[in-house]
Amino acid sequence: MVADDYNFVTAHYNVARELAKTIEILPFPQLEKTELRKQYCEQIIAKRLDARFK
Repeated sequence: MVADDYNFVTAHYNVARELAKTIEILPFPQLEKTELRKQYCEQIIAKRLDARFK
């Protein structure tokens, strides 16, 4: 893996991790929070969407 790819993946992972923390404090049922985390993490990391959702 080249440095640019590594930095890209790391940056998106960090954004996904922060978003997961934010979702966890929401007053939603745990199942809904789990699904939200999965959905956003997949979009940010696996599909490499812009972490800022422009």
